[in-house]
Amino acid sequence: MNATQINMAGLSNNTVLLKGPSNTTFAIVAGENKTVIIMSMNQ
Repeated sequence: MNATQINMAGLSNNTVLLKGPSNTTFAIVAGENKTVIIMSMNQ
């Protein structure tokens, strides 16, 4: 699992799941600390 943290400003609480090719799921979670975590999970 690869995780990348990116500081984003002005984001509210959000959780987005995106299905990509080759059974790859990207989870983008934005918390109150304005931090976005992008996880690439190969199943």
